[in-house]
Amino acid sequence: ASQLAASGANALVAIGSGTINDIAKVASLRSMRPCAVIATAPSMNGYTSAAAALLAAGVKVTTPARAPVACLFDLEVVAAAPQRMIAAGFGDLLSRSVSMADWRLSHRLLQTPYEQEAADLMTAAADLVEEIEAGLRVLDQAAVARLCAALSVSGAAMSLAGSSAPASGGEHLISHYLDMTAIAQGLQHDLHGCQVAVATLVTAGMYERLLQLAPEDIDVAAATDRHPAWEEYALLVEERFGPMSDELLELTRPTYPEAAALEQRLLDFRNQLPGLQRELAGSLSPAAHLRRRLSDAGAPTSFAEVGVHPARARNAILHCKDIRPRYTILNLAHELGRLQLWADDLLAYSRS
Repeated sequence: ASQLAASGANALVAIGSGTINDIAKVASLRSMRPCAVIATAPSMNGYTSAAAALLAAGVKVTTPARAPVACLFDLEVVAAAPQRMIAAGFGDLLSRSVSMADWRLSHRLLQTPYEQEAADLMTAAADLVEEIEAGLRVLDQAAVARLCAALSVSGAAMSLAGSSAPASGGEHLISHYLDMTAIAQGLQHDLHGCQVAVATLVTAGMYERLLQLAPEDIDVAAATDRHPAWEEYALLVEERFGPMSDELLELTRPTYPEAAALEQRLLDFRNQLPGLQRELAGSLSPAAHLRRRLSDAGAPTSFAEVGVHPARARNAILHCKDIRPRYTILNLAHELGRLQLWADDLLAYSRS
């Protein structure tokens, strides 16, 4: 940003996809200069948002940014992008079903902000991509145009909400975990949206299990008894994340519940369960339906297809809740004592 200010430039233009877009938006905010984006691939939904996902001290963090004053998609250019980048954009967008459920869940249990107008925009984005899968697979310009429009609307919803919550829940945390650990361990990682596609099937499967619970299945006393004090849990985070743990502990400590707070949250959850299940069921898509849509669009549907072996996939599902102070189905499943069971069930199914 300082170099930009010294250059005498009055504005920025980002030409590229996700990484270039994020850097330009952050530089735009810090230099107090407007930016515009010329997208070269419909690979993610952050083009029009006022936030960026950047790596800081090895940790993927959401960083404030400035939304572009214009975002342009040349259809001949974006439809000629590699098919996997187009599939990644579809995967990023199709996560809307579970990210919106996480947003509602957090609002109901933690009273975090929820913006209905932003939710309506996410619904509009979902409507734009109905039945475009076959077209995306063959790089049809009309289908790609609808995907570009939906990605732009999704980004605008995040800007309106003042956070990425409408379009980023537990499924995005799984992808961010895979990115972070791949970089730390010198491994390859796939496109963000491809990883999100696979992770969406995981959290969709967890919601299907949540919808099957009855109030009598919620043992609040047992959940509270096994909940470790922060000092004990911090040691687990340090063991799991090594050099990244200092940064992560600062993120997770403010939202880690004391036993009394957890007890009250789970009591509220148990009391609200039937109504909450009805509310969530109205917006969730079945995992099998999401899997078919992703497959039809040429997107991956298993961890093996994004180069992640089962043990690393399991760690991602179990531990990614600690990389961001955002409450999702992964946090709730952990608090209910079901996260490992559900993760193992879903991973076994994906390999069958």
